[in-house]
Formats: sequence, C-alpha cells, structure tokens
Amino acid sequence: MTSTPDPVFGEALRRKRVFGEALRRKREEAGLSLRRLAALVSYSPGWMSRIENGLANPTLQMAQLCDRHLSVGDELAALAQRIVADGPGAQLPARIPMQLPRGAGVLIGRDLDLGFLDRRMADAASSGDSMLVSVEGPAGIGKTALVVQWAYRVWSRFPDGVLFADLHGHTRGMSPVSPSAVLHVCLTALGVGAKAIPSGVARRAALFRTLTSGRQVLIVLDNASNSAQVQALLPGRSACAVVITSRRRLTGLAVRDDASVLSLDPLTESDARDVLHSCVSTGYDAGDRTFRVVARQCGCVPLALRVAGYRLATTRSPSGLVRDLVDPVTRLDPLSDADDSSVCVRTALECSYLNLDAAAARMFRLLSLVPAGLTAAGAAVLGGQPQRSAQRALDGLLDLHLAGLNGGEYRLGELEVAFAAEKLALEESAAERVAALQRLAVWRERRYLVFQQAPAADAASAYALLAGSNRTTLSARTGLVHRG
Repeated sequence: MTSTPDPVFGEALRRKRVFGEALRRKREEAGLSLRRLAALVSYSPGWMSRIENGLANPTLQMAQLCDRHLSVGDELAALAQRIVADGPGAQLPARIPMQLPRGAGVLIGRDLDLGFLDRRMADAASSGDSMLVSVEGPAGIGKTALVVQWAYRVWSRFPDGVLFADLHGHTRGMSPVSPSAVLHVCLTALGVGAKAIPSGVARRAALFRTLTSGRQVLIVLDNASNSAQVQALLPGRSACAVVITSRRRLTGLAVRDDASVLSLDPLTESDARDVLHSCVSTGYDAGDRTFRVVARQCGCVPLALRVAGYRLATTRSPSGLVRDLVDPVTRLDPLSDADDSSVCVRTALECSYLNLDAAAARMFRLLSLVPAGLTAAGAAVLGGQPQRSAQRALDGLLDLHLAGLNGGEYRLGELEVAFAAEKLALEESAAERVAALQRLAVWRERRYLVFQQAPAADAASAYALLAGSNRTTLSARTGLVHRG
C-alpha cells in the first residue's frame, strides 16, 4: 500500500536543504574550506558536512556563528530560525501567502495584454529562468486591474504563494515605500520571525533571494516610482515570476535586468463603449451616440470610463453630463469623486504631474494650447527655448506617459489636455500664453512661406532660408491652421 507523503516532513527536509545550500555557497564565496569553518564555529567537519548536505539540523547558535565568520549579516540565522521553530514539538505553520487585493471583476478589452503575460510566463517556464515583466502606462489606464486579474488566473501555478506590494510610487499624499520596508513585509509573509529579519536593505534582499530560491512565488510590485525602487525586491534566478506596474518607463529594469515591457494603450472605442454599457444597466445600448461621445471625451481610459459610466447611471441629466465632458474647461469635474480620491481622474493626473521637473511641467502646460499636436521643433518654438532643451522636456512627458508620440508629433490625450489647461491657467500668465501662441504662429507662417519660395527638390535651401529669414517681417495671419 502506497503511503501519502507527509507535507510537514517534506517541508522540513526542504528547509534543511535550503539552509545547507546557502551555507555551502556563502562558505565558498568567503574562500573557506569546510574544515576551516568547522574549526571557527567549534563543530566537527563531519557534522558540518551533514548540515551542508541537508542531512542534519543546524542550531541557531551555530548559524549565528557562521553569519559572523562569513560576514553575511543574519541571513543564515534567519533560515535556521525557521528550522528550529518547526523542529520536534513545534507545529509547522501551513502559511502560504496569498496577498492579492480584490479584483475588478470583468476586464474588458485586454485579451491581447493578458495573452502577452501568458506568453512571458510560458517562455520563462521553458527556459528555466524567472519571469520579469514591467507593465507601464498612463494614470487610470488599468495597469493594476490587468495584473491582478491575470494573477488570479494563474496563481495556482505558484504553489509557494503570491506576494503583493503597493509601492505608492504615484499615490497622492504618500511617499514611495522604501525597499527595506517592502522586504520586511515580504520576509514576514514568507515565515521569517520579526527578530530574525536583518537590518539594512542589502541583508534583507540577500535573505529574500535565499528564501525564494527553489520556490515558485508570484510577486506583484504595484505602482513603482522608478527602477531603483524595485531593484532590491527582485528574486535571483529562480522559478518565481515578478510583474511590476508603473506610470514611468522603467528603462533601467529593461536594460539591466532584461525585463519584458508591456505598454498599455487606451481601449478601442468599441471596447470603451462596452465598459460604459457594463456600468449602465438600462436606457442605453453599446452603440448609443451618448456612449460614443463619452468614450471619446474620456480618451477611452478605463478609470475615466468607469467614473463616467457611474455618473450616467445615476444622473438625471445625461445631456448635462455630456456637455461637461465635451468642454475641456469642465471635462474633469464629473470625473472626480469626493468619496474616494483613488477614483478621481484629476487626482491621478496630479500625481503624475508632480513627478515632472520644472521644464517638463511647463512644456506639458503649453502643449494644451495646441491639442492637435506638435513636432519637437514646434514645441521648442512654443516654449521659446532651444530644441535640445525642448526635446528633454518632451522626453520627460513620454517617460511618465503624459504625452504620446505619433508620426513625429507630440500630443496630449483628451484628459491630459483638460488637466494641462487647468494648470496653464493657474501657473502661466495671460501674457505668456499669448506670447507662446504668437511665437508658434510666426514660426508656422515663416515655414509655410519659405517652403513655397524654395525649389521643391531643394529641401536644403528651404531650411537655409528658414534659418535666415527675419521673423519680424512676417505677420501671424495664418493663425494655427498649419500644423508644426
């Protein structure tokens, strides 16, 4: 008769092996022979060999001595603490972390993005490497909703649990959580006692990598501020999977750690109408003209769509709601909520805006004057600055997904235009706004006239004329008709 393996006994054996492997690795890194380390900690070489091979339990005192002589902080002591606590007479805590927050229900329009995550997980499994994906996009685009939904779909493939941490990289009124604090929470969830958690980021990160080695854990790091914040939170090469969300482009993570990048776009208009329809149970169908207008004015951004859908479902004046959304001056008003700032579009955009430097913030404000979009050259003229400086500011907007680049032109989305216009009215004088538009109008007319005067096949001569022309002789009669 075949007996069923005892899970408690199996876990105890696994922990002894983990400790033994960690001890051997640290000893070899320190350049010590087994016999030399045994002499330093007053243990027999034979017994030390049994411990390294997972055949004997270490004592906490022995582990602390090894930590001291190998200069590895409290890493081995933390591993030994778990073995001692689970020894004879102690009950092994069957605690597998499952920290995912409540999901958002039905996820509309993200099948391709879910498929991307599925493929990255399959690729990692086939290569034997860990999965590392950065999910990026603007405020309210649905990064967290996507990742949480996917994590609920695949959590059963990670028998050692799911860790979730909100890093508060872009949360109003909160500073980003320190890596040390996140590691403390993760180590606690993995069963390390408070007294066994070492001090310092480096030591905690080393212990975290040790504990996740040989395990299958899904780690979701939500709302990261930058690559540096998450660097210490990554496991070593293991069967773990890490998915990070951020409004910022995590270039360092992609370059240094070979992270795959999933950049979320707004929904299609059809999917956006379906989101609205899911919020409004009666009185409309998905093809209703009201839905089409609302979807467009919300930029097909999921957060704005859900708030607008709630407003449609509860308002007595749908036409008034649509009128407010169509007008950039009032567009963000119905998309705000006094009950919960986390579902306020204006607040979400404010958190991104506050992460811009002064030059990028000014460029963001000025771009609201030209919703149709501008080239980098046109943006430089609008800002009255060298093109190189303007390009740096535009790159800052791209990094935080506050502007898009399409066909060589930088453009704000519908929600960003409304928010930037609010900031423009508050932070730029009327004289500066007029001066910016006048600079752009003169530049556009000059360019229009120069290219008409130059031979069609001689672009170089056109640019030469453009560089040498006297803008004071040109009027602004062309206004903003010709795009720059």
